[in-house]
Amino acid sequence: DFFTPIVDDPYTFGKIAATNALSDIYAMGAKPIFSLAIVGMPVDKLPPETIRAILAGGQSVAEAAG
Repeated sequence: DFFTPIVDDPYTFGKIAATNALSDIYAMGAKPIFSLAIVGMPVDKLPPETIRAILAGGQSVAEAAG
């Protein structure tokens, strides 16, 4: 899925994005077994710290899901 950030906090945005992906898996009656993050962002306009925070938020949701 792709959507623009709906919150200002990158960590929270990462959590929302991962939760959205997990809901698709659960809706199909499946169980998550691994995750893959593909990042496509303008690195000249977005600091690496922001990208790290987004990925960390997603990782926290993935870890909680097992």
